[in-house]
Amino acid sequence: MAVAPVAAAQTGVRSDSIRVSQPDAYVMSLERSFDDAAGEVDVPVEYRDVTVEGVVVSVRTRRTGDELDALLIDAEPIADALQGRFEMNESTLTYHRHQDGAVITMDFADGDVRSNGVLVGKLPSFEPIEKAGVWLGPNAIAVLTGTVVNQGLDGELIYALDKRLRPEFDLDVWVNGRPVDTFGNEARTVGPVLLVPLGPVAEALGHELRVEPGFVTVVRSQDSAVIKLDLASGLVSVNNTPRLVTPNMSFSDRNQLLLPFSAVETLTGTHITVTPGSNRIDISLDDRLGDAGLPGDAVSSGIGNTPLTPEALSYQLSDRGPVMAQFSSRVDRVNSRLTYESAGGMESRRELEPSWLSLDVQSLDGWVGSAGDYSERHRELSGVDVSRIRGLSYREQLDDGTLVAVAGGSTLTGTERLSDTASKPEFGGFAAGVRVLGADGSQELGASMKSLDGGETSAFVLSGQKVLDQNGKEGVLQSAYVSADVGHFDTKIGSGLDIRGRGQARYRITDQINAAITAYHVGEKFTASATDSAFQGVFDNRVGARTGGSVSTDWRSAKSWGLLQYVAVGARASVTHIGGSNDITAQSLVMSVSTRIGRDGPGVSIDIDQTRKEETDGVTDTTSVRARVFQRFDWGIVQASYDSQPAANTAEQAVVAVQGNPFRKSLGEGAYVSLAPSATLARTDGYTSLRVGASAAFSSGSRLGDKLTVDGQMSALPSVNPDDNDTRYFANLRARYLINKNTELTASYFDDLQGRNDLSVALRGTIAFNEPRQHALPLEDRGALTGTVFVDLNRDGIRQEIEPGVPGARLSVRGTRLSLATDRDGNFMIQNIKEGVSVISVSRQSLPLGYMVSDGQLSTATITSGRRTNVEIPIVMSGQVRGAVFVDMDGDGKAGPEDQRLEGQAIQLIDASTSKVSEAASASFGQYGFENLSAGKYRLRVMIGWQEFNVDVELADDDLLKVVPIAVPPALMGMEPPVDAALPDEIAAAA
Repeated sequence: MAVAPVAAAQTGVRSDSIRVSQPDAYVMSLERSFDDAAGEVDVPVEYRDVTVEGVVVSVRTRRTGDELDALLIDAEPIADALQGRFEMNESTLTYHRHQDGAVITMDFADGDVRSNGVLVGKLPSFEPIEKAGVWLGPNAIAVLTGTVVNQGLDGELIYALDKRLRPEFDLDVWVNGRPVDTFGNEARTVGPVLLVPLGPVAEALGHELRVEPGFVTVVRSQDSAVIKLDLASGLVSVNNTPRLVTPNMSFSDRNQLLLPFSAVETLTGTHITVTPGSNRIDISLDDRLGDAGLPGDAVSSGIGNTPLTPEALSYQLSDRGPVMAQFSSRVDRVNSRLTYESAGGMESRRELEPSWLSLDVQSLDGWVGSAGDYSERHRELSGVDVSRIRGLSYREQLDDGTLVAVAGGSTLTGTERLSDTASKPEFGGFAAGVRVLGADGSQELGASMKSLDGGETSAFVLSGQKVLDQNGKEGVLQSAYVSADVGHFDTKIGSGLDIRGRGQARYRITDQINAAITAYHVGEKFTASATDSAFQGVFDNRVGARTGGSVSTDWRSAKSWGLLQYVAVGARASVTHIGGSNDITAQSLVMSVSTRIGRDGPGVSIDIDQTRKEETDGVTDTTSVRARVFQRFDWGIVQASYDSQPAANTAEQAVVAVQGNPFRKSLGEGAYVSLAPSATLARTDGYTSLRVGASAAFSSGSRLGDKLTVDGQMSALPSVNPDDNDTRYFANLRARYLINKNTELTASYFDDLQGRNDLSVALRGTIAFNEPRQHALPLEDRGALTGTVFVDLNRDGIRQEIEPGVPGARLSVRGTRLSLATDRDGNFMIQNIKEGVSVISVSRQSLPLGYMVSDGQLSTATITSGRRTNVEIPIVMSGQVRGAVFVDMDGDGKAGPEDQRLEGQAIQLIDASTSKVSEAASASFGQYGFENLSAGKYRLRVMIGWQEFNVDVELADDDLLKVVPIAVPPALMGMEPPVDAALPDEIAAAA
């Protein structure tokens, strides 16, 4: 029973828009923001239970009136339950959604809602205010968090994640555009937390991974940083300096290094996203340089010869952290960007040696290049397993859309330690590669080589891959992937050809049953090459060729089984053969079950892995069991786990972790203090430990003024055992002072209260010299399409001065992949369209609510080589009639708590001028809606048995939105109204 059908905002590059629901009498929207200590309003606070993903959460609520749409909720507990977080900056409220990494913003000044910076809609019926807050209407919370809000039979609100944000069973891990084999250590979800295997990800990125009891360390290839994670407390240290605590570590599988995705992101320097509605986890390197991509969407009229023109200088000066500077400029037909990042801070001259130095250039003619440090963006060097070079890169998009990328230079071979907190990368040998990517991204071909030890060791590899994605289309086959590498290796101890290949197909058997088949082979020379990028001694210690495959299937129930809800069952059978001196064949069968017990009960998942390993010296059979239970109460979270893995370092482990909800006290103006208790009981291989502690946090908000903000946190997990001094502490204090709009001074202090601490001060800012140039000349036989999407107030198809542009409207050229969103003034430009007639379509979902493309006004445009074609696309307000149908027990004509909502009730809309009849069924809470209506008179009709009840409504050109309650008299339902109820005259007459 959805109060507001809200489509979830998708992840950054794959998302175009979300749909923000149109309001009616029972859809709540943002009204205004409150603060406990502000003293500006006198509205009583009531606590109310809200169900979030099956868990009851107690939230504070306020009412500004008697209607349901006057309900306001403190949204922070709901965000906490969904593992998201809010940020406030002046009039903007930002929500970081952990399920897919999306960043959703809401502007309290104008009601705009954006997903990853893209305007996706507006919240209607709101009052503009200057400062953002977390007191929101239920529908606003749903929009931000990617949920659907329902109302139960007893009136409680129920939030459930949009199904597209629920990761599927049997998740695949893709790193930089290629799938990686996790060798049975599959990614999975436990409660609201996504767990990702660290080992395969670090290996695919070329990072060095070190494991020691209680800790894991990654030496990142792209910046040489040494990142250490305390597996017990989640404390992260960067170059031996404590920096932060990563959340949800109690959910991790420490034996398998199956860690919360946020911890994997921090350790590997990546972004992790789940493609909504799919089983794919995408992991990509965090590109500190941004995307010096191919020409953008906006074209300026200032194309031509340009003298050297500085655009901006961004900088960071820090005593402890890296010193950074980025200078952008333009000259003639080239945009450029010079980037520098030091190995350490300003404490010593040696630490100012560059860990990254590059010059990126972008030509107006469409090509992009770089000199200096480069992390491969288009898998130019993936055939020889090189991820970073110091050299040159070049890429260009051809007329048919094909992208050609070339890179070459000295390869990253290790790091040189400069101090306890700084190291710089070392390079040696040579690697080069070229990659040709198809226009639609489904096909790639490439060649790459590397040479080390003065040319005595080398490799040359030809690569190709093909991706088939049905994008949810009808059919059993949903996706397929195949890649192949053929290489020749030449070393001091031998040479020869080798191959590497992988194929995968995914099937949707029914709506509830999915299946996948995977096969792969990695030759021994490829295996050895990937083991050590420098080739030193790897063939003496090779592990041999690796061949394997798997078949998996999963099933999800369409409905509950008594107390069991969201039941999912999966099975995966795999076999792997590893050659070499110790020939190994491993066969594995994994069975997985997950469910939730009752609507408010715990989530349970169980994995059983039966493995047989046949080696030269014998056969080993092992059975591993992983069980997880997750339960959220109104006071906090309880998570229990049991792991029995005979083949691991820790054979048996049971953990119970309890995390109390933060006790939070608002101090007004965004300031607060909070305290959250926690306890962890663990039994590992017969040894029992108990830690009981708490975490405290505070923020000054704007209590210290608009320029100064101070916040901090402290966690303490002391051991209860007298003989165990392994107490975990962590504390940090941060202060930020805004010197002006573009400059800020920050100070940070970190301390683990055990001798490791750090105080750092940094000055960050941007000096803007001139507006940046973001444009390119069209390719040969191509033209540019410019224009404006505007609101056609008088519906004449011609734009007048008073008719505003429409920001964020998404346009596309039919038959091509060319698309973009209009800017804040409704203007757009699409470059490099082929000569001829093109048809431009507008995504209706991207338009402001209540608007549509005017009939017959969708434009065709004739494109001429080297010329611009201008079109203006009018949109008009779409007439809408919305409301709810209900039995009006109290006779006031308004839906109140005593009135019975008629769900599933057939409602007809009759056009008085044409007698055309449209029909819809009322949804949850009795809601109904008709749209795409023109001005005119209409009649709403419901049939109660053999009797009809009618309500007339009229839409005018200047009033096209009507909220019309259909208040059915109790007599039509054979019901008696209360004695003191009086029917309004028009309802009494209709009855």
